Amino acid sequence: RCNFDSLHESGENCSANRSRSESLREAGENEVDKEPSIAGDEIVERREIDLAYTIVRWSSQNPDYPASELMSLGGVWEAAPMHVTGQYVVMELEKQEPRCVRSISIGLPGTDCGPCQCRVCYSKDGPDGPWQEAWRFTIESKAEPTHKSVHDYNVSTPAEDFVDLLLAAFPGGLEEAWNRVLDVNRDGRLSYREFIKSFTQLQSASEANRSFQWPSDPQGLFSQLDLSGTGTVTLADLQHIKEGATTHPKSAWWKLLVHRNWGSMKRLQVTGPLKLCDIVEVRSKPIKGQFRDVFSSRMMGVRGCSLEATQNLTTAFTLESLGVDPKTIVLRKLAKKHNLSILDLEELNTRFREVDSNSSGCLEEPEFTKLVLSVHGARDISDIPKGRLHFYWKQADADHSGEVDFEEFIVFFKKYASDVDIRSMKTKPRKDLKNTDSQQEAPERN
Repeated sequence: RCNFDSLHESGENCSANRSRSESLREAGENEVDKEPSIAGDEIVERREIDLAYTIVRWSSQNPDYPASELMSLGGVWEAAPMHVTGQYVVMELEKQEPRCVRSISIGLPGTDCGPCQCRVCYSKDGPDGPWQEAWRFTIESKAEPTHKSVHDYNVSTPAEDFVDLLLAAFPGGLEEAWNRVLDVNRDGRLSYREFIKSFTQLQSASEANRSFQWPSDPQGLFSQLDLSGTGTVTLADLQHIKEGATTHPKSAWWKLLVHRNWGSMKRLQVTGPLKLCDIVEVRSKPIKGQFRDVFSSRMMGVRGCSLEATQNLTTAFTLESLGVDPKTIVLRKLAKKHNLSILDLEELNTRFREVDSNSSGCLEEPEFTKLVLSVHGARDISDIPKGRLHFYWKQADADHSGEVDFEEFIVFFKKYASDVDIRSMKTKPRKDLKNTDSQQEAPERN
């Protein structure tokens, strides 16, 4: 029989954990932000350090934008075309030294191709798993150039709360819960349909006793329990979650899983640098002037910045330290790849964004038509025959996805509008606009 008297106490503990998590988000609390403290004759600082790693696995990649580029500023990892969900990269820490990752930072392309819902997982066995989820995060705005997610391991996950619930409700532990209410058909695996049935049964019983507060997203809970990502949950998964609960996992292999992007069906892109960070506590004896440096850094608003770091001239003139926008770096790479002037490319990008009414990073045919007219300096849609405009659209939308992203437009521009001086809006006389498609196709005339 389920012990629902114990469930009430378990529910209160889980609620307290969730309240703690919510307060962290609301207050923006970050352990790294705490100022150096002075304990006796020592200075104690909590510093965030970058962990060196190598990307050793990936779900898929575009050869022009390999996963390894995530390790550099302005690098772009792009999954294979049309692979926009469930894509991942696996990082192996330097010398395979197990460390606890407490935060992850990634760059965003600023379009619907960028990541929206993500998970951070770890494996203690190797780069091929099995994997356990450390935490998940949602990127609230695709317009930001970067996103940093910080995790507090002292706050339990819904999966850990669910396992605690089962342990409190069944005296025989997870084995009894598994055999009595979860794996009712005794096949050793719990499908989502079986899980929902058991979830509803336990939820109804707990509500009758005014106890455990259940998560509002059972599908999200199920995906956390499904450590192998196979669509089913096993008893071993529950036991693994029990063993890893409320600990600070240390592993040499970490995985960033992008569950979905912002809606593009064409591409999934993440820009670099991808950073994994841990927090270390540094104790040091004060030297002459060091107390003054600590207090001066407080007054200047500089946190976690050591005196040595400020004197390190080797990083003084990196693009990152100079504040170059990652999007600008991406544009520079596109200009180099397609042999275009960076000024022309920036002008094209500006015009592209002007007609991209929903800021999705892709154009549908009416928006594409506006851009073509703008690029050619046409004052009215009648200046270019309707059949030719449609022909241009078919050439730009080579994959027939119904939308054209910026790089596809660059390819089209080079092929059909290279005679246009985009910055002065003049067409060079050596090439007639009306004949630009004559060698490709004779489009239908209006």
